Amino acid sequence: MDISSRSSMEEVRQAIQSRGGTLACNVCGREEFSLEHVSPRDAAGAGYGTHQLKRADFICENCGHVMGFELVKLQSNR
Repeated sequence: MDISSRSSMEEVRQAIQSRGGTLACNVCGREEFSLEHVSPRDAAGAGYGTHQLKRADFICENCGHVMGFELVKLQSNR
């Protein structure tokens, strides 16, 4: 599945489902989320901030729990 760095909530949801998962809050069980795109720096490698990660954070509309997904991992083949 092709996921861009500015993917939609539905694209990420479909990528998770294609891997056998479901998108529900692991705190309260609800399925309503808002989506934020973040690009944190990864400390792995030569030092802090060497790799910029493309991540989508899903924020539960009910309890505020945040689940982060590494977009490169979701788009790569298993």
